[in-house]
Amino acid sequence: MLTSSQREEDIKASYDEGVNSYVCKPVNFDQFVSVAKMLKMYWVDINKSTNS
Repeated sequence: MLTSSQREEDIKASYDEGVNSYVCKPVNFDQFVSVAKMLKMYWVDINKSTNS
């Protein structure tokens, strides 16, 4: 889940619905790009470990 909400009830509801990751996106564009790059690395690592 990539969202701007940091509300505890939204986080809990998302995990209750089955999301496996919850990331709050920053408002600042440069920070957003940084988060997007980290997410890419995260998912690449997950896919490598599950496909190995």
